[in-house]
Amino acid sequence: MNSLTPTERERLTTAIRLGFFEYPKRVRLEELAEMFGVTKVTLDRHIRNGLRKILSQLFINSQ
Repeated sequence: MNSLTPTERERLTTAIRLGFFEYPKRVRLEELAEMFGVTKVTLDRHIRNGLRKILSQLFINSQ
């Protein structure tokens, strides 16, 4: 988790807290992007980069 930037950590924490990863989603990417004042593309990149780092640490670096 230390590899996350403060921005990635903030975006992921908020997305989780507001239900972005639930099914059905309680908040959409568009709504989150508006909250942060960024485009959907930018927010998607932050979320994907953060998830990639976490999953890499979990599945690759822990072997």
